[in-house]
Amino acid sequence: MDKVKRVLSNYGLSDKEIQVYLVCLDKQELTPFRLAKFTKIPRTTIYSILSELALKGLVEISQSDGMAKRQTQIVAKNPSILRKYINDKRKALQSLEVDVTEILPILKGNFLQDKSNTDFKFISGVEGAIGAFRDDFDEIDMPLYAFDYLQPMDAIGRNRMNEIVNKDARARSLFKTKEYTLLPLNDWTKHVLSYQTERNPTYLHNAEWRYVDSPIFNTSVRISIKGDRVRVSCVEGDEIYGILITSKALSSSLISMHQAMWQEAKEITKEMIKSWGPNEFLQEENKRKHK
Repeated sequence: MDKVKRVLSNYGLSDKEIQVYLVCLDKQELTPFRLAKFTKIPRTTIYSILSELALKGLVEISQSDGMAKRQTQIVAKNPSILRKYINDKRKALQSLEVDVTEILPILKGNFLQDKSNTDFKFISGVEGAIGAFRDDFDEIDMPLYAFDYLQPMDAIGRNRMNEIVNKDARARSLFKTKEYTLLPLNDWTKHVLSYQTERNPTYLHNAEWRYVDSPIFNTSVRISIKGDRVRVSCVEGDEIYGILITSKALSSSLISMHQAMWQEAKEITKEMIKSWGPNEFLQEENKRKHK
């Protein structure tokens, strides 16, 4: 009986309506007077409850020729009406959904008024590329998800790139949350990883790096996601720019893609990087420093 009452409540009946309805199903030749007696609900309230049940199609109310309230008869309908009502309502709602879909562009046009709660900024040149990359390491301590290819120094210059990397490594080490970076593993990314980890032992701190073991995966831009912010940094060939986007829809979509790929990606460890041997570029740099 508890389940019956719970389902009828979900159907939309109040506690008193449920009480009256169940008595109507159980008793024959009911009048408002007898209902009040069975349920202990005042007759003035019984009439309003019966009206609601009748409107919901669950009971029928009939009166004798005398039209006196004491002669009013209440008869419960077959409980199968409950399911029929749901099916009818479902069909009506389906039809209503089609109608609503047709008018939504008009309503949303009025609501949005050609505005969007997203933000997009394109910044060309080296400073735009650096700005999009550096914006990841602000003071907001949130997980950072990145698709990276480890940008070359060509456009920025070796000294400035290393200075940026050092600052970002320090900022990353202060975060409680981590950075999760997906890479293609090729000669270039191996070179950068070995160069930076030998040059700066804190380079990998508070970050997890994984590579996608597939020749199909190859990136030419860095895409990072932090909260509802997406940053794109590119210094590839003649294309040098940064893009700053604020969009919950885009960020959540990219994070879900990142996490799906992350599960299949393989971990990059310090031991793995060390197994590649000394970085020849760094060795040459060090030789020149000591000349």
